[in-house]
This record gives sequence, C-alpha cells and structure tokens, in this order.
Amino acid sequence: SELRTIGQFAFSNTSIEKVSIPSSVRQIEGRAFFNSKKLKKVEFDENSKLNFIDSYAFANSSIEFISIPPRVRQINDFAFSCCSILKKVEFCENSELRSIGKAAFYFTLIRCISIPSSVTEIGKLAFCYCGLLQIFEIHEKSKLKFIDKDWFDAISHIHLMIPPNIIIK
Repeated sequence: SELRTIGQFAFSNTSIEKVSIPSSVRQIEGRAFFNSKKLKKVEFDENSKLNFIDSYAFANSSIEFISIPPRVRQINDFAFSCCSILKKVEFCENSELRSIGKAAFYFTLIRCISIPSSVTEIGKLAFCYCGLLQIFEIHEKSKLKFIDKDWFDAISHIHLMIPPNIIIK
C-alpha cells in the first residue's frame, strides 16, 4: 500500500467493525474514526510506520483494545476519549511515544496502564473519568518530570507506581 495518511473524518460515523492499518500509514488525522460506534478492532501492521494519532481520531468508537505501534511519537488531545468500552491500552517495550495529549483517554474503562519511559509530557485530564483505572505505572527510567493529580480526576482508588525522582503536583 502507498497510503500515508488517513484523513480527517475519513471513516467518521461509519458502520465499519474492524480496520487493518497498513504499514505505510504515518498519520491518522483528526476524527478519522470518530463516532464509529461499531468499530471494535483496530490492527496495525507489524512494521507500522505510524507516528502520529491526531485529536479525536478514535473518540467515541467501540474499540476494546489498542496496541500503539512503537513509532508513534504523539497521541493528541481526546484521541481515545469516550471510548466507553476501551479496556486495554498497550505500548511496545521499544515505544518512541513522547506526548499524550489532553484528555487522550478520558472516560474509558482502562484498568491498568504502563507509560513508556520515552514519554516527556502528559496533558491535563489525560485519564479523567477512567473509573476502573487501578494501576498507573511509570518506568523507572522515565523522562517524565512530574505527575499532575488532575490526570486522574474522578478516580477514587488508584495505585501509582512511580520512580522516586518524579514530583506529584
């Protein structure tokens, strides 16, 4: 495939149930799969070159699991927000992820998440209203400098596993 970008609103409000993203795709633009209520499964090619997931790209879809390809460097604001049955987000061990945008995983069912050590920035309310989130883990060699309490608004019990050099604000 020669496809490099999945454009804005490309599959927004469609009835697709599964999508396989070819390795050539480098960007998923804003609202590409927004409000695709039947979309349950997103697969990325093993050699994915994807490096950018834009705002609201998968918001309000029905995905239950997402494995973020290793070359993704940025997940923008609200990218997976209101994915009300999203239970698991997985990052590769060799992840190049640098930034998780504002409210990126807002209102999901994520129970446990391990932030890649390459992440340097997490936006406000990133995990807000993730009522089932119990374990939030940051690698001991993380490049994060601080954790902001508002990342976890509306979460009653959470176990933070963080290195001692990270400041909680």
